[in-house]
Amino acid sequence: MNLPEINCVKAIAAAVEAHPRGEVELAGGWGASKTLAALQAAQRLKSALLVLAPGRIEAEAIYDDLATFAGEGCSLMFPAWEVLPDDTMSPADDIVAERMNALELLNDAREAGAPLYVVAPVRSFMQYVIARRQLRDNSLRVSVGETAPMEDLIEKLIRLGYTREPMVEQRGEFSVRGGILDIFPISAELPFRIEYFDDEIESMRLFEPETQRSVTRIESMRVPPRSEKAGLARSRKDKMLESLAAYLPDNTLVALDEPLAVAEQAMRVAAQCADSPYFMDWAQARATLGRFPKLALAQTPRRDAAVAKFTMRTASVESFAGHPEAFWEQLRDWELTGFDVRIFCVNPGEQRRFLELLREHGYRPGKDASRIAVEVGRLRAGFASHTDKLVLLSEREIFGRHYVRRKRRRFEAGAALTQYGDLRAGNFVVHEVHGIGRYQGLRQFPGRSGDYLAIAYAGGDTIYVPATHLDQLQKYLGGDGAMPKMDRLGGAGWARTRERVKRAVREMTDELLALYAARENRDGHAFAPDTPWQAEFEDAFEYEETPDQRRAINEVKRDMESPRPMDRLLCGDVGFGKTEVAIRAAFKAVMDKKQVALLAPTTVLVQQHYNTFRERFADYPIRVEALNRFRTPKDIRDTISRLKSGETDIVIGTHRLLSRDVGFHDLGLVIIDEEQRFGVRHKERLKQMRALVDVLTMSATPIPRTLHFSLIGIRDMSLINTAPND
Repeated sequence: MNLPEINCVKAIAAAVEAHPRGEVELAGGWGASKTLAALQAAQRLKSALLVLAPGRIEAEAIYDDLATFAGEGCSLMFPAWEVLPDDTMSPADDIVAERMNALELLNDAREAGAPLYVVAPVRSFMQYVIARRQLRDNSLRVSVGETAPMEDLIEKLIRLGYTREPMVEQRGEFSVRGGILDIFPISAELPFRIEYFDDEIESMRLFEPETQRSVTRIESMRVPPRSEKAGLARSRKDKMLESLAAYLPDNTLVALDEPLAVAEQAMRVAAQCADSPYFMDWAQARATLGRFPKLALAQTPRRDAAVAKFTMRTASVESFAGHPEAFWEQLRDWELTGFDVRIFCVNPGEQRRFLELLREHGYRPGKDASRIAVEVGRLRAGFASHTDKLVLLSEREIFGRHYVRRKRRRFEAGAALTQYGDLRAGNFVVHEVHGIGRYQGLRQFPGRSGDYLAIAYAGGDTIYVPATHLDQLQKYLGGDGAMPKMDRLGGAGWARTRERVKRAVREMTDELLALYAARENRDGHAFAPDTPWQAEFEDAFEYEETPDQRRAINEVKRDMESPRPMDRLLCGDVGFGKTEVAIRAAFKAVMDKKQVALLAPTTVLVQQHYNTFRERFADYPIRVEALNRFRTPKDIRDTISRLKSGETDIVIGTHRLLSRDVGFHDLGLVIIDEEQRFGVRHKERLKQMRALVDVLTMSATPIPRTLHFSLIGIRDMSLINTAPND
């Protein structure tokens, strides 16, 4: 990225060259300015860079800065294990993958003389790593055109700790199908596929583990040992444990971000791991850095004896969240006073949208000698430097958005909601003749073949159901984990319950027939196809959608574009991405000049949705309001008035939205979160809504009746069964 060099960088580089093993201090930096100064100093010196941070959160924020300024291809994160090397548990595969990938690339860069920029929490740096020679000697490298019999490769993979599976889905696995060998290295982002011609490797391709489809051809690939923990133990046994510093070139610049905090955290780690042979203390760790020049990055000057001290005058940028006019006024001031302004958006969709906002306010980035630029990237915090006439801003300062560092996601299939799962002893079950009992486990009887399910009932009675009659049983599913009352064998309770259910089903069937007949005979609103703004909005989504999310989004859009009113149930566990599906449906409705109402059962949930919707719609002319007990009576009256006049596009509230005094100018979509938690009176009002507008119901635990309606086709249903790995 082409950024102007910070004023003090040239002097810092000269001081480092004059004192190649000394420590230089730079004080006064704020946010991303510290990372930028360290990086520019390393680039001027043509050296690699290691940044030590106090902890994981700080390290991930610095990695965002490095990846933005230097590019992801030159930036590495070296995370710490979340367990101790002596623990029985192994570290998470994604952490091991990132560490092994970093060690491989650092080793290659050291040998090639190419600089890389690495950030590590001090805990990670204090832990020993696999020796360079051992990593090189124990890694397997395969290339197109070489002769490598499949049997030999399989033997080597097993020796490296890889497991053979029918299909490769996770890191550390390999599979064999005819003349094809699939391998997922522990350090790789994607697995690769080897195709053989006799004993010769004819071709190699990366492929997607979810779809098994090829992505691109490659010429070679390295496969490191499966377990970093086992490699560490081997290095210790051979007395070859090394520090991360052993992987760094001699001219590496080591930057300590807030050195006092780094030292304090290092002392804490040393105390926690004093008995572990896999950790250095802070004095030993500092000694391994003795051959490198060091740069201390601190917000305030220290009293330590540094060979040279410099100060950069940078300041934080106030948050303009909720005050867009203040931002545009400040932007004009910066432009008039000759500042270079760089605005960073998290993805190309947000970048396009922000460029559009700039043009709407009369700016022409990239033209007319404009000093304003919009880039794709992430900053831990923006800053303003009056000395350098430079301002760097992130969406955090402009819109108040918060984001977390995420790498490309891998997905694991979840258990489908349509499967009740295996019975376990203690589960409640329903027998079609005898009613509710408790499953006690399988039994076998001498002289009788087969297994029997033991079901206990009230009064101490037990029946034994042959496994061949399993169709007579169903696992009991009760709302909110309620404890059912067990029936008595031969009693009249179960018969009365069945009769009540029959009557309720008949009444409900009549209601449903009337409701769905009305829906089929009434033409609803057919929403228009996606607009360019819809595409921009969806491109701006920070994370990668799961396959089930994409399918659910398409199903909801298809229903909305149909003239028949939508009534779709969206099922998925907490954190699986149901809200994002609802947000996109709401955006589509507003783009078609319709209002949206989101109902949630609790005030806390309403506030959470309100914050999420406000943040996602921050840079669009969409008005989002909330109706809950946190609002004053005057605020509620004003909100209701704006709903009726059409000024409010989206309203989020509890059952207060169902009150008779709440009206809409042109309601087009109702989103219901956890409908089963609303009362009978509220559900009657929701039934009336279903006949008139599109309805999307979200639920992590739908009541059995609702789920049953969806499964038999009375209601449409979308399932989100896949969860992000991270």
